Amino acid sequence: MSKVIISLTTIHSRVDKIHHVIKSLLAQECEISFEVKLFISEKGYLLDKGIPNVPASLQELANNHPNLFSINYTENIGPYRKFIPILKDYFFDKDDFSYFVTVDDDTKYPVTWLQTLVENAQQQECVVAYRGRVLSCDSQSIHRYKKWTHSDESVLEPNIKTVGTGKDGIIYKPEYFHPDVIDVESALRVCNHADDLWLKFHTAVNGVKSVLLASSLQEAFEDIGEEDENTLYRKINKHGGNDKAVQSLVNYFIERYDLNMLDVFNLNVSNSSTWLGKKFINSYHAL
Repeated sequence: MSKVIISLTTIHSRVDKIHHVIKSLLAQECEISFEVKLFISEKGYLLDKGIPNVPASLQELANNHPNLFSINYTENIGPYRKFIPILKDYFFDKDDFSYFVTVDDDTKYPVTWLQTLVENAQQQECVVAYRGRVLSCDSQSIHRYKKWTHSDESVLEPNIKTVGTGKDGIIYKPEYFHPDVIDVESALRVCNHADDLWLKFHTAVNGVKSVLLASSLQEAFEDIGEEDENTLYRKINKHGGNDKAVQSLVNYFIERYDLNMLDVFNLNVSNSSTWLGKKFINSYHAL
């Protein structure tokens, strides 16, 4: 039976407001059954000081919707809590689902949001995100993050270079990923804050494209509450963190798999390609 898991995490500074986000997720009108999973931790990590107690407003939602919404305490691995636990359950046959969606903890989602993601995922057979950028590169290097395309009609076409961002949601099939995507020790060592990039690289090696539904970063859903200064973007990514994460990922794939990711993003299938013949290239549609 088809099922969608909507997964998110939050930190201590936002937990008192996240019930507004959860309510918008529970109100989704979707033809496929879904459940919402929130992952939190008692101990702190990165910007999170830990959440030892669940707010009453949040616990009430879990009590009122036991089959739709669950609060799950887990090891604090930062933003990776959104998907490592559910992918581990999938890979080790503890759970079965058709899609999972990662979402942010500061956005109110319209009632048609999930259905739109599911329909596009079914039609386009690739990763689907509302917002993101298209990676820019040549045969020698990946260009700086600020040069990636983000406001252009071309982002509406599936592309191996397209990188969805968590804002407004991203939908995946679990089988799109190389199984090492759940190697949390490597993830935290290589890019402990850039979970969207970690996910992107682990679908790209399988030849899975991504597509965006919004042609501009300005097209966004309603934020919950005032803008939070205590965010990964402001603390890390604003100061070149994504560029460092990309380079770290490039180095990681060379060291671990002897794979040059430029061969992947440039769709190099010549005899000189490090991508050809690798165990992780599968039957998806980039080629």
